[in-house]
Amino acid sequence: MDERGTRAFRAGLRDALPRWRAEGLVDEAAAARLAARHDLDDAALDGLGLLPVYVLAALLVGSGVVSLVAWHWDELARTAKVALVLGMVAGAHLGGAALRRSGRHAWLAEGVTLLGSLLFGAGIALMAQIFNVTGAWYGIFGAFAVGALAAGLLLDSGSTLVAASAAGLGVWSSGWLAARPGDHGLVVPYALALGFGALGWRRRSPALLAVTALGLALASLVSAGVVLWALPPLLVGAALLAVPLSAGPAEAPLAGVLAWTGRLAFAAVAFAISFLEAARHVSGAPRLGNFWPARGAESVGVAGALAAGAVALGLARWRGGRLDLAEALVAASACAVVGLGVGLEEPMLTAVAANAALAGLAALLVARGLATGQRGSFWSGVALGDLLLVARFLEIERLLWLKGLGFIAAGALIAWGVVTFERRRKEVRHAA
Repeated sequence: MDERGTRAFRAGLRDALPRWRAEGLVDEAAAARLAARHDLDDAALDGLGLLPVYVLAALLVGSGVVSLVAWHWDELARTAKVALVLGMVAGAHLGGAALRRSGRHAWLAEGVTLLGSLLFGAGIALMAQIFNVTGAWYGIFGAFAVGALAAGLLLDSGSTLVAASAAGLGVWSSGWLAARPGDHGLVVPYALALGFGALGWRRRSPALLAVTALGLALASLVSAGVVLWALPPLLVGAALLAVPLSAGPAEAPLAGVLAWTGRLAFAAVAFAISFLEAARHVSGAPRLGNFWPARGAESVGVAGALAAGAVALGLARWRGGRLDLAEALVAASACAVVGLGVGLEEPMLTAVAANAALAGLAALLVARGLATGQRGSFWSGVALGDLLLVARFLEIERLLWLKGLGFIAAGALIAWGVVTFERRRKEVRHAA
């Protein structure tokens, strides 16, 4: 292992040193020695650096290697095939470990380690062919996730852990749940999300947290079946939006990543059921107790418990801003109204709740951008509001003049946003 410590440790230490100096826990000399000892000026600790380039290179190299192997694959003996697969995987992982131990080329080490895991995934398929093993299509992703998780932990590779989460939670668990009628085994995706989420939080990895949260939302959507498909991901999104309520200053950046992921998942599903025709499908027989659809009820219950727990914890330990609280309550309230609409078989109520929630989220994002001067929040809110406005006016079939006024209003909203936000942003800067 690198004598300077893991990348996650060094990044956390670099973030903590300024606070420690301000609180008097360490003096300037001690802080300088720690910075030199752990090489905290390393550019590899800043954001993603060259990692996307190396990840792309790993994907291309892996594809090329697999193509070359397939060239004369049928002519090789079984033992030669096994040796070739194992050799490729071991060679890439050993190369990544050697680069990491050298203390240089951190991003290259990440790319080579990821390449080893990708070759491992290809090797699973090749081994199945060699030994005539058959199974469900998603089984390969589960086996790949186990190997990638082991490699990521042993070799301290964040990108490999992200790949493990995407394959295990996003693909394998979703395929497994879709193939199992009756909502059995719901604990699996939530347990995987808890494990990968805790790992991402400990490593301070925004990418791992975001991929894990999206994977859970996808798995929850699949688990409910065709009747209640919308409610579980809405509830997961509401739970993620409640995370910043109980996060302190040190956890705020990671909580913000989870909130943005939850916002994305919630808005995507809410937009789908904001159309009345789509809302009609989020209901139906058979019914449970003459009120609730039986198929998917267990999935909704588990996701609902997660959302209720997250909101309750957030309210009990509220340390976030008022906008955070408002977003969490808007999402939670929308989930409750959508659930009521499903139970009453009132698609209009479901569609109205989805539209109201989207309008509320858009307004809160705009307000957040105006308050903080952050372009991302402001323009996300404007874009969501415009999308909602255009979608509703597109549903108008006869009153073309009204549709035209809607598009004009959307354009005016964007023009207003440019002027208002940039003026407000200058005011925030001067005040700071």
